[in-house]
Amino acid sequence: MRRRFVAVAAAAALVALAGCSADGHVVDDETPLETAAHPVVGLSQAATVLSAVDAGLVRNRGVTTVKKADDRVIGPYRDIALADNRVAAKLKRKAPSAGTFTPVRLLVPLGAGWPRYFVAVGEVSGESTPSLRVLRSTSARDPYGLWAQASMLPGATLPQVASPSTGATALPADATSGLAMSPAKALSGYAAYLNSRGGTAGFKRSSYSDQVIGGYVSTRKRLSKVATVTSRHRAMSGAPVAIRTTDGGAVVIGELEQTYTLKTKNNRAVQLTDKQLQALAGGKKAFGKTFTRTSVEVIVLYVPRSGDVTVVAAQKGDVKAVAK
Repeated sequence: MRRRFVAVAAAAALVALAGCSADGHVVDDETPLETAAHPVVGLSQAATVLSAVDAGLVRNRGVTTVKKADDRVIGPYRDIALADNRVAAKLKRKAPSAGTFTPVRLLVPLGAGWPRYFVAVGEVSGESTPSLRVLRSTSARDPYGLWAQASMLPGATLPQVASPSTGATALPADATSGLAMSPAKALSGYAAYLNSRGGTAGFKRSSYSDQVIGGYVSTRKRLSKVATVTSRHRAMSGAPVAIRTTDGGAVVIGELEQTYTLKTKNNRAVQLTDKQLQALAGGKKAFGKTFTRTSVEVIVLYVPRSGDVTVVAAQKGDVKAVAK
């Protein structure tokens, strides 16, 4: 079942998103490659991109295959949305709506080539707290698409970065200068933290880890007489997004995958009681040998200059289920 995680109100309202950037520099949605680093989007372009994404989300509602997915819906967001649409179709329900996104803040890195990304923080209709939209473009020919939409955790705050008109420093995955750990290590380390049920040093406990780890422990205990339960989180391929914060730390955004496996004892049939999981598994209501549930996780981390890494926001959704 898809879960959302929410938090406190975003800081600093974004002024005149539809206007020009402070230096007057406005670029197209498909700007040619440049050699000098500059903010990858101006405010006017960001507003255009977000509007185009909203239209893409409307077109993508009810779509169930990657081939038919809108080009403004990409990455883990697309995978979760398609799975949600397949479940809705199987259960004969209306496909879920993305809701209206109202931007209030932008995190814009400096860049000179592709791939490019920026982050929009905003309010979503139907939700009382903000979300982070990650917009990515893989090449000059590819428009920005919605790669993820993570909801902030209760009590979390998003660190400040340089203004959109100035542009923040984008960090490589292996950057270690002034950071408690590199962005790549932070992401893989957080997967290890979840796998060890909080036993890996360097990460703070959060409501997200409590829910993920607690859910696993509870399921394992509940099914102990009929099945063995295992859970594994792993960092997906591809460099995480990493932006330097004004205090010298970094905001790191990356994708994990959780594989949840139930194996029956003595091949005894086990009932699936969750209708959404039944639908995702092709309508099967029980399994006689194994049940494998695959989920996508988008994790937003704050990596300080020193000390423990903190989870700021997360998005999680089931994308596949196989009952045998």
